[in-house]
Amino acid sequence: MYKKMFIGVAGILFLIFVLNYFNQANKISDNINQEAGEVEVTGKINNQEEALAALAVLEKNLQAANDEDLDLYVSTLVPSAREATKKKWPPFLRSMTLNIRY
Repeated sequence: MYKKMFIGVAGILFLIFVLNYFNQANKISDNINQEAGEVEVTGKINNQEEALAALAVLEKNLQAANDEDLDLYVSTLVPSAREATKKKWPPFLRSMTLNIRY
């Protein structure tokens, strides 16, 4: 009788622990998503226009990776890396699921 009660109480405590763990994980994930908002260029910048252009290329690159758009992705790379990336990117995509947040 006591053994069954102990197992029942232990099971309920375990369930509470697991639910609390997932609740905390969701809160952390929500906080990370809220912090990943607008990106701002700061620091010692000699040319604001070039800095903003570089940021636009980076955002385009990340979006292309998320959308698995090989042509757009490759267009954001330096010319010397484009051919090698075109060969390596499709097998990489088949082996992984990308979800890059910026």
